[in-house]
Amino acid sequence: MRALRTLRPLSARHSSTGRSSENLGAIREEFSRQAAWFQSDWSGRSKLSTAAIMDWVTRSICATAPVPPGARALDVAAGTGIFARALAPHCGGGVVGLDATDAMLAEARGQQLQQDDDDDDAALPGASGTGGGRIEYVLGDAADMPFASDSFDLVACRLAIHHFARALPAVQEMARVCKPGGRVVVVDFISDDDEALAAEHNRLEQLRDPSHTRSLSCAELHALLEAAGLCCLAPIPVVPTDEHGGHGVGGLLRNEMDLERWMAATKTAPFARIKIERSFETELQGGSGTGMYPEVDADGKTCFVHKYVTVQATKMTPDFQSLFTIE
Repeated sequence: MRALRTLRPLSARHSSTGRSSENLGAIREEFSRQAAWFQSDWSGRSKLSTAAIMDWVTRSICATAPVPPGARALDVAAGTGIFARALAPHCGGGVVGLDATDAMLAEARGQQLQQDDDDDDAALPGASGTGGGRIEYVLGDAADMPFASDSFDLVACRLAIHHFARALPAVQEMARVCKPGGRVVVVDFISDDDEALAAEHNRLEQLRDPSHTRSLSCAELHALLEAAGLCCLAPIPVVPTDEHGGHGVGGLLRNEMDLERWMAATKTAPFARIKIERSFETELQGGSGTGMYPEVDADGKTCFVHKYVTVQATKMTPDFQSLFTIE
């Protein structure tokens, strides 16, 4: 069994920003409420399985640039540890999962113990477990991380940027704790480039989940990483592998979501459900757009599309950075 433990904050050794996320209270409240069913619920609301999505994400990472065998990774806003567990087989130096919500980390530890037990059961003659590095969990704020600078070869964040009231401080922290020559990876669903569609998309997301702040466009995500002093990398096309298909173009994955189950996952208030449903019905009848591309599937269920991107950037080494310094 791989060791699983909780890290204590490294307050005596880290050099953080000393600031906290503005939306931290709303995030903790919402995900403390969702923690018990957060991961299991994905099988109902997403047409693509979690395993298929994470396979696409990890293959996108590895296709863009190899992950060093002894790499140490950080999963920022780790939630129930989905990304941390996907990264572990690729990171011999281990993975640290950071999250601001105790209840989500408790679920992550439970999921990891179950996976380790399953790996032990598979460890019969001729069989092997998943291997990879140890996973550790720590409670903390993405905008004020308790880690020393230049600590990780790979720093990743999945489906969390849209919860940050101000995303730049968190990404600056991700850049700070990444080693020179290392990589920062952001996975999130994006809004439309059209400002009106993006505004409507975010309005509906906020109605469904009050901790949602704003989904960025793909161009805005790239600009965000560059504003943190990182150098963005061009995506390598990766085709999804799942029985339900999915459409991948470059660094983009099209994932269909079940509207009813999506709202049920957050126990969306009745008044908010009515507003969301009316907006979808209006677009389906040829009216104004939501930026979420609704459609009715073969079973008569209303669905919509989340467009996922995997945006990657490298932290330049001092020698490389000096080439861009004007004296």
